[in-house]
Amino acid sequence: MQLVEQTEHADGCGVACFAMVTGTTYREALKVLHPYADDSALTSNELLMEKLREAGFHIDVRYQVPIKQLKTSILVLRYRIGGSNFMHVAVWDAEAQEILDPWEQRPFEEYENGLCIAFELTQANK
Repeated sequence: MQLVEQTEHADGCGVACFAMVTGTTYREALKVLHPYADDSALTSNELLMEKLREAGFHIDVRYQVPIKQLKTSILVLRYRIGGSNFMHVAVWDAEAQEILDPWEQRPFEEYENGLCIAFELTQANK
């Protein structure tokens, strides 16, 4: 899986993660998620899940699952860092055993110990 960075919008982590999961570019993902956006790319959970389903993914929501135990090669997660209200989306690439963060790479422990809601994705046709 290729890292896609959220370089165009400070709030574009959902767009970048959608691009990583679907194998598209940031611009292509932005057109799918926010066809009329110009200065914001803030993506709600509901919109992200809706568009991932339309792209052919089955979504299984997991709460506070140890990330390394997940065997799915694609996992999108939201987490809260350091007790703040900062919510963010990153992708867990189970095959490579690494987090792909579209904003900045942080130590793995910050993801592993954060409050995570994991959206485990599998291709619907598999």
